[in-house]
Amino acid sequence: MSLRLLMDCGPDGKECTRLVHKYSYTVNKGVHQDHSFRNGNRKKWICSDRVNCSWEVRMRKKKTCKTNRASKTHSIPCGHWYVTFMSDGHDEGCISKYQVKKGGLKGLDGFKGALEEEERKDREDARKDKEEERKEKEEERKIRAEQREEKEYTMKEFEKVTDLLRKSREDLSDTTLSPEDREDLLCTHRLLINQKKKLQQMLFSTS
Repeated sequence: MSLRLLMDCGPDGKECTRLVHKYSYTVNKGVHQDHSFRNGNRKKWICSDRVNCSWEVRMRKKKTCKTNRASKTHSIPCGHWYVTFMSDGHDEGCISKYQVKKGGLKGLDGFKGALEEEERKDREDARKDKEEERKEKEEERKIRAEQREEKEYTMKEFEKVTDLLRKSREDLSDTTLSPEDREDLLCTHRLLINQKKKLQQMLFSTS
């Protein structure tokens, strides 16, 4: 049994597409759009089991704006899609099953809000991930800046100690130094040598 009827589907036909998805979900039958039938002004939905089932829904777009009041399409606004034919039910031998698809669920009552909430959470998670990545990059920049400052400071200290060692050698070359003064200078000189070695190791580790 088939039904011939006129159902206004709106200017884009989405209302009837939503009803087709809802019907398919309710009866647990797989349906899909027959793209071979589509020509810009017509659409057809068919059962996914075309071997055992002849179920289909046909839609047409109203192109003629001036219609006689006695015409069946008089109540359909110009440019709107409308259902012209719908099978009453799937054939007895139909073995198709409804396939859960995000695009189809969007049109079902109850699922639309859940999917929108899921998409909102996905966007929020993506925003958080992006913010976390930005913070990590900012932290890396801070660490690199601190390392540069530390290296610059170490280099200045190394140059300062090098100058002090040079002056210490000059002082030690003074033959007029007393044994006590020479001993003090030698002690200072050894400390400067050790300090220079430590600074060299620090510069090597940060290079």
